[in-house]
Amino acid sequence: MECIGFYWERKINGMRGFSILLLIFLNLSAISQNLIVEEGGIFLNGKSNLNVYQTNISLNGGIIEGSDSSALMVNADTSSNVIEGHGIIVFDTVVVKGNIENEITINTNYLNLNEGNLTLEFADVWVDSLLENESEFFNVTGVSLKTNFLPFVNQQVSPANFGISFVFSDSETSLELNRTNNFVKFEDSYSIKKQYGLDRAVNTIEEVTFNHFNKDAGELHNESLFRVFTSTDGFNWTEQTTMSIDTIENSMTATVDGMVRYFTLLEGEPDYELFIPNGFSPNDDGTNDKFEILGLKNYPNNKLVVINTSGVVVFEAQPYENNWFGNTNTNAENELPTGTYFYRFYTDAEDPKSVMQGFIELRGGR
Repeated sequence: MECIGFYWERKINGMRGFSILLLIFLNLSAISQNLIVEEGGIFLNGKSNLNVYQTNISLNGGIIEGSDSSALMVNADTSSNVIEGHGIIVFDTVVVKGNIENEITINTNYLNLNEGNLTLEFADVWVDSLLENESEFFNVTGVSLKTNFLPFVNQQVSPANFGISFVFSDSETSLELNRTNNFVKFEDSYSIKKQYGLDRAVNTIEEVTFNHFNKDAGELHNESLFRVFTSTDGFNWTEQTTMSIDTIENSMTATVDGMVRYFTLLEGEPDYELFIPNGFSPNDDGTNDKFEILGLKNYPNNKLVVINTSGVVVFEAQPYENNWFGNTNTNAENELPTGTYFYRFYTDAEDPKSVMQGFIELRGGR
């Protein structure tokens, strides 16, 4: 079995040696610079490093897992898509260098962006402890970045360094924080491209602080241009009016009042060439009844594909003309149920690289 550009190593008592590699699989093949894992997986013992360089890994339902203090190091300097397919990667530390597009769920304690960008495509990345080296230029974008944390009363907590921190008035049992890279529309304002959500609504948050990068918010120098909004359902948003801006740290802190679950930062004077909302409510009330993408006129050869959580395409249009009201393609009377859907929007239907991806919350009630 040839596996070019793919090797593993372990240091034992300061000396470099070979790790024990345990392979449990149904079909495992490597051709030229491609490693394909079918259904089974690759399992490495503790303190092993798996280095991936100039090699494409395809997980067709498989798993790559390293136990204990193992590390996966991915270098995408010469390849734009090193890890692809669907499956699970489990390592204590994942180090990303280069631009990586990923459709595979990653579970790790430490995600280190070593001059790298990780773009998620219909997948989750779970970070238990810390996201390291995220900056204006190197960051995680896509569907969902998640972590769990345990809040204590009157102590500031910054879950996994996702760019947001909280102060609680009372201790809470473990909470899940979900960061998505999607816009929020509120009246005539639009958020910067980050929305945070907890797994449940709470009324014990006293303060919330946004630590955004220049790429998202520019310089937070004008308090009238940036406002903190919270929500309990992701559709109805309330402005938190007591806030302060730290121009040195480039952060904004707001006093939180009431029950909250979702958080975002909205601009007062948006100017977006293209805006894709992350939800709509086709209930015939005259507000947000259709899935409206702003700026479509700039992309006449666009294409929209909507997929449910089972991976089935429920709506597709080329070009899309802001005419989806929550129904399927096959039957306009067939209304889709309330829930989460995923979209692929191509600014150029003939160019697969022009794709933009995210989730849509559809709220029915008709």
